[in-house]
Amino acid sequence: MKRILSFLLFLGIASLACSLPVAQATQPSAETQPTETATQPQVQNEAGISSCPDPLCLTTSFSLLDLQNNPLDENVVKLFSVAVDDENNRVYVAGIMTPDVAILDGATEEWIGIVKTGITERGIKYIYFDSSAQYLYVFETTSSTLRRVNVATGEMAAPAKLNGGFASVAFVDEVHTRFYLATKKGLTAFDGNTLQELFVVQGLGENSGTMVYEEASDSIYMLASQNKTARTIIVIDAASGKVTDEIQYTTQANGRARAFYFDAQERTFIIGLERTVVMLDMNGNELNAFPLKNSGALEDILYDPATDQTFALSVAQPANGQVAGIGRHVDVYDKNGSLTHSFDFGRKPHHMHLNSANGHIYIANGDASVLWNIDTANPTQANPLRLGDSIEQIVVSGDGSMLYLSSRLGGSYIARYSLVDGSAASFYAGTWPFPLRRDSAGSFLFSLNAWDSTLSVYSMTPSETLLGTIPLGIPAGSTDRLPDLAIDSTHKLALAAYPEFGAIAVVNWETMQPVTTINIPNAETGDTGGGPGQLQVIVNESARRLFVYETHARTIHVYDTANNFAPLTNVDVKAQSKSIGQSDADLFFFDADSNRLFLGSIELDSTTAQPTGTVLPAESKPFGMDSEDNLYWVLDSQNSAILAIDRISLAIRHSQPMPEPSSNLATTAYDPVNKQVFIGYLINANVYGFSVGEIP
Repeated sequence: MKRILSFLLFLGIASLACSLPVAQATQPSAETQPTETATQPQVQNEAGISSCPDPLCLTTSFSLLDLQNNPLDENVVKLFSVAVDDENNRVYVAGIMTPDVAILDGATEEWIGIVKTGITERGIKYIYFDSSAQYLYVFETTSSTLRRVNVATGEMAAPAKLNGGFASVAFVDEVHTRFYLATKKGLTAFDGNTLQELFVVQGLGENSGTMVYEEASDSIYMLASQNKTARTIIVIDAASGKVTDEIQYTTQANGRARAFYFDAQERTFIIGLERTVVMLDMNGNELNAFPLKNSGALEDILYDPATDQTFALSVAQPANGQVAGIGRHVDVYDKNGSLTHSFDFGRKPHHMHLNSANGHIYIANGDASVLWNIDTANPTQANPLRLGDSIEQIVVSGDGSMLYLSSRLGGSYIARYSLVDGSAASFYAGTWPFPLRRDSAGSFLFSLNAWDSTLSVYSMTPSETLLGTIPLGIPAGSTDRLPDLAIDSTHKLALAAYPEFGAIAVVNWETMQPVTTINIPNAETGDTGGGPGQLQVIVNESARRLFVYETHARTIHVYDTANNFAPLTNVDVKAQSKSIGQSDADLFFFDADSNRLFLGSIELDSTTAQPTGTVLPAESKPFGMDSEDNLYWVLDSQNSAILAIDRISLAIRHSQPMPEPSSNLATTAYDPVNKQVFIGYLINANVYGFSVGEIP
């Protein structure tokens, strides 16, 4: 396949490209639906019959992007920043989790390519575009590094390392080929060709706001936006960078100035405050003002001079016990301030960007893998343009013939891939299917729909049949603090751990009814930072014990599942923090055959959760057990390796380099029936399957 071809050529193994036709589904919102097409699948290998002369042999490899017929050669996921080339009708989109930038053709609204940025690490990045020079600017907030790429030639300027910077306050001067960024030193101008610092406008650092350019006077107007009471527009000579004037304006409206536009034809300023939009003449005199009517929290304001419309993007307030507001709302106003259109869309999109070449507004929605599109000529709805896929979990069917893959940041769906004939399908019943679990027999698949607070139960034979979706009896999830899920196959229980609520919701998946909710004492609740593994659960079915690991307090809580989930004890494991590792999904592992419980690399008593003193020989976590060969399969993320560890001595019997670095965010699964190890990567949506041979 094109996305993992170099790796497969290195190993001399052919790979498979197949499509992803749709299976049965309960339809969620349009933003979560992947593109589905069908082609004749090709047989790559038959599960469990390949012989392996080495400890591990690569037998399966595919890309979820290829299964989805993604038009791009590279993944772009958790969409965050947008830049527009309105000369050539192009839209550029950057993701937090991936280094490079996707290109959308504004005429066809199809994805047409990738811009290489030179970035090697994931992180928040803001992008900006100079249509005249065809320069894409990229500011990495984590490293405070400014980059510039010529999208026509691929040429890159030497990166400029900065001492901080306010990325949301930046300006591209296309006339002088300069880039302005507000830093702690002041408003700093960079040569767009070389990224050399040209000058600093002192005193305009933290006080900087949105900037606009006026061609007639060759001036940059900057809105001083940090002060809620001072009303000032600073005038800067674009050629010299000197402040030439300050325009004072007054308005009856309260609140900090949030948005700033200049209508060159009417020669008016448009300023968006927290609850009001104000129009000013060039001297700062108020010409008109109108209130914003939506009751939600304001996210962004955009003015379109071509249609003389103002768009206000807001977020709904948290309701019904939710921790954070997620739904977005747009109100559209005409030039007189009359509300003409209103509509809801998406979950957590933030900033609007106008492409004047096609009259469309684009909004990145990182938590839905969607670029939203609003037509300013008929602004009645937002339409989704999907981009990117992610693999965040792998579950193997009971007979080892199927893989089930959770895509969350890459769109809310579950992919099914056949290891026998290469056929594939997608299905979904809710938003953010994470985590996925199966029962011990492999008869049922469970999907915790994280942002719906529901559990979907599927029969895995003969195909994915949705048996039901169970409300958990808790508010809907609304943060990036990912939940966990444990399955008690013996007693038909599912236990969903939500860190934002500090609670475990217990349901009976046979009767499809909630059982109880367990509140974890002193757990850190609320929207306090994203990621998996902040509240983790596992069950010892025979001992009737529930173990809950709360990472903030580094404490394990133990409950009696046979006695109405009565609390039994708390175990402080701060002393073992290094061996447990950082917050990560699936730190718990239970070997039911040997009655051994692990949290990361430390062993715990399987009844009391007290550390036994036994530690695995690496900062790692087990993910599979082979009773025949007496092995634990272990992910060693620190060294990007898969380990085969002896179950008795806990000595490493084999170490295998992973096909990609751990920084691509690996997830693993083991099939004991056919003795296969599977590794998937969130960042690039690749999957590799290895058959197990002779382990020395």
